[in-house]
Amino acid sequence: MVRRHRSAGWAVALLAVLVVVPGYAAVEGRGAALSLCYDSEISATHAGLLWEIANGGADRVSLVVEWSQRDVTASSLHRSETTPTDEVVRAAIRDAHALGLKVLLFPIVALDARAAGDWRGVLRPASPPEWFASYGQYVAHYARIAAEEDAESFSVGSELGSLEHRDAEWRTLIADVREIYGGELTYSANWDHYFNTPFWDDLDVAGITAYYELADGAERPSVEVMTERFGQFWEAVSVFSEGVGRPVMVTEAGYVSQPSAAARPWDHTSDGDVDLALQSACWEAFVRSLADVRGVRAAYVWNWFGGGGPTDNGYTVRGKPAAAAVEAWWRGEEGAR
Repeated sequence: MVRRHRSAGWAVALLAVLVVVPGYAAVEGRGAALSLCYDSEISATHAGLLWEIANGGADRVSLVVEWSQRDVTASSLHRSETTPTDEVVRAAIRDAHALGLKVLLFPIVALDARAAGDWRGVLRPASPPEWFASYGQYVAHYARIAAEEDAESFSVGSELGSLEHRDAEWRTLIADVREIYGGELTYSANWDHYFNTPFWDDLDVAGITAYYELADGAERPSVEVMTERFGQFWEAVSVFSEGVGRPVMVTEAGYVSQPSAAARPWDHTSDGDVDLALQSACWEAFVRSLADVRGVRAAYVWNWFGGGGPTDNGYTVRGKPAAAAVEAWWRGEEGAR
């Protein structure tokens, strides 16, 4: 959900080499992320949230877990007070399956202390070998749970952009995970540099976030304009999918209920006034733009977690106008395309 942004000028260049593949089906897998790591009391009663996701029409859920590290320079990870117990994670997978939802188990890295601009995308551990050893233990732990609970998909990481160039370490980690877990493997790269991740060929699906900027500053584009702008992003994603020979999974797409939703969808630190209308318009543009996308196998709404309602300015669409567009898309209704 997070994130530092860069220029998206590369998207225009990629359009020139787009190869059209007739008859490609629309996105098949449609789900939501559900964090089990933000509030232990709510996470322990996740069953109701999973029911809402399934009842809304989704066919899958991404269950988000986290371990933490001291700061961006730390070389080890640890459980934190918001890390869900293994029993909660296992119960959530079982409950999701009982509701007919496919499961992606999605580990992320949090920071205990952050200076301005710090997040998991800019980690610089003092000892990269020690960090990968510690991170490998973290990932292996949840890979075992995913294997034992028959989770359909597993992510080996999320938005660790500053460490993605360490190709050998990632390939070793992926090989180690495959010794534990036999399902579908992915990694979630940030929306503005997924094309630089070197180890896609060792994974089954290329995961990306979709926090594509749809406006400049305080601009409030129409749904039609935002849908068109999203088209550039999706066409670039289609070229990328063909180039790496892997289908794409949109691991995160989301908008806060604030005036910054279209211009800075990646900015989870914003705390502006409530703007339900703009969040709803962004989601309408998102689902419309997916109608003819090629190369994208599944997409997840970030994030179902949270109280929601008309006074909430966060990402969740629960109890907000945006839920109508999201749930219509989940159900595959024509009006959402």
